[in-house]
Amino acid sequence: LKLWDRIVNSIRLRTTSPARHSEAPPPRTPLGALALTGRACPETGWWQCADEGAPVLGGSRQFIRQNEPMPEVVLQGEPSLWQRVKGETPQFRRATVWQLSAYPDDAAATHATAPDTARSNAPQPPADKS
Repeated sequence: LKLWDRIVNSIRLRTTSPARHSEAPPPRTPLGALALTGRACPETGWWQCADEGAPVLGGSRQFIRQNEPMPEVVLQGEPSLWQRVKGETPQFRRATVWQLSAYPDDAAATHATAPDTARSNAPQPPADKS
């Protein structure tokens, strides 16, 4: 009988409500992360092109949304004599590596390092109201 009392007293009732899940957002991709042309963008934000040298048409810093394909860069080459006469500038596309430089909600970083240009659907940095 003592054994039965121990067993009965050791039983603990557990709640049957569903487990609580954290509503925390998923972790952000760290600044400085790299992404290749053609792959899906891992994080919405300002991405810096790693190509140096030739000027990049559209700017070397662009706003790209998450899951959009990472774009190729359009580089402007040095025009030949004939292209100068015609007023043309040679352009060529190239795959590149993009580096995450700022988050879209990081107003201070976005305003301090104004982008060369942004894609058409990009939010603009807040204007200074001083």
